[in-house]
Amino acid sequence: MTYARRYIDVYFSGGQGGDISFTARGKYALRTHARVLRAGGYNQSELQLEIRGLSLQHISQLSTYGTVIHPNYNYVVQVDAGDEINGMSTIFVGYIQQAWADMKAMPDCPFHIIATAGGQAAVMKAKPTSFEGPTPVATILQSIAGQAGLAFKNFGLNKMLADPYHWGSPWKQIREVLSAANAEGIIEHNTLYAWPQNGNSGGNLLITPQTGLRDYPSFTQYGVQVRYEFHREIEYRSIMTIVSDIKPACGDWVIIRIDYDLQANTPKGNWFAILDGAKLDSPVLPLP
Repeated sequence: MTYARRYIDVYFSGGQGGDISFTARGKYALRTHARVLRAGGYNQSELQLEIRGLSLQHISQLSTYGTVIHPNYNYVVQVDAGDEINGMSTIFVGYIQQAWADMKAMPDCPFHIIATAGGQAAVMKAKPTSFEGPTPVATILQSIAGQAGLAFKNFGLNKMLADPYHWGSPWKQIREVLSAANAEGIIEHNTLYAWPQNGNSGGNLLITPQTGLRDYPSFTQYGVQVRYEFHREIEYRSIMTIVSDIKPACGDWVIIRIDYDLQANTPKGNWFAILDGAKLDSPVLPLP
């Protein structure tokens, strides 16, 4: 792994006391562990975050950010990761579902955050979406995404649906449209992304021992899995080209699952992304 100082910056917003931010350097150089999961099918990105070293004042303030305690407030967390060489990039933006401190672990008391990208889209009220006659799927999804306050990015969806009518939360409507169109989508960075089932984002990532491949590739029911050093260029549904001594793993695969495992200010901490890939010409069932 390339030697560099690793950083994880965390930003909280939506609280009545104003925004709060913590970085892996400076006054609040906290020990931070971020797990971010992006899975295929029709899913929202998920975050599990641990922060160690918070003051009792910050623990008290952030413990009110869970939706169970305040269901009418939209508390948002943003996580940026990077290093001194390549700079920082945002790996997650989403709504906080749970926030609590494990005080039983004193003096090592991690503060836990669980958040979902676009989580409000699953619970907010929305008007039914309907169109007369054949309607492009992209038009339908853009209309629903707008109700949820999301941007929309289309990667090649060109199907039509006849006289579509969908009701319920925006996320329920989105899933129904994607299913009817035999398409896939994900919410991340306040944006709904959608592809045909065999589509990709157009990006390309070279996976070799020289560029950050760790261990040997392994295989899953969908294709291949690799553990790769974190790079800001990693992108969901992009193409990864694997070069390895395990010949069946070599070639082009579309990334259908990303599992970030990042630790800052942690001796020998992880700084990897576990990437699952499927063959370009093989239909991929939605991952759980």
